[in-house]
Amino acid sequence: MGKRESDWQDRDYVLAWFGKTERVAREAYRKYMMAGLDQGRRPELVGGGLLRSHGGWSQVVSMRQHGEMEMADGRVLGSGDFVERILAEADDQIKFQFPPPEKEKKIRELITEYCDVEQQTMAKIY
Repeated sequence: MGKRESDWQDRDYVLAWFGKTERVAREAYRKYMMAGLDQGRRPELVGGGLLRSHGGWSQVVSMRQHGEMEMADGRVLGSGDFVERILAEADDQIKFQFPPPEKEKKIRELITEYCDVEQQTMAKIY
């Protein structure tokens, strides 16, 4: 919200999902966050998918000691194969999603690229 800067956080990217202007986006984001406060700490969302899938840290440590590795992501509950599949699908979908400022930039780049190709093609013909 502009009070503290974090290198890992892309403030503008997040706010772009909540509104077209900064004022509107900040207000919508604030309401979104306030709505989540009533939920408090939720145990089912603590510990990550790998921990929950395998029954806790002792199981995960045992797997690692035996050289067993499994793909994990704290946002996804499921086996390593499932996690890999979900993340691959998400990567495929996110490639085509841009917040408004990036969308405009990408459209301009594509138009310029297309025009350059057409201009080269026309130059070869004439």
